[in-house]
Amino acid sequence: MTGNIGRTIWQLNYYEHIIRNTESLQNIRQYIGNNPASWQQDQLHPGNSSK
Repeated sequence: MTGNIGRTIWQLNYYEHIIRNTESLQNIRQYIGNNPASWQQDQLHPGNSSK
C-alpha cells in the first residue's frame, strides 16, 4: 500500500452486524462481493466528482 502511508484507508463509521442465520450470511456475502464494483460511484470515493 505504498502511497497510503499516513492516510486513513478505513471508513470511519463502519457497521457491525451479528450474523444470526443463513439468509443474513448470504446477504452479507453478496454485499461484500458486489461492493467493490460500486466504489467508483460512491459519494465518498475521492475521485467522484458528484459530491
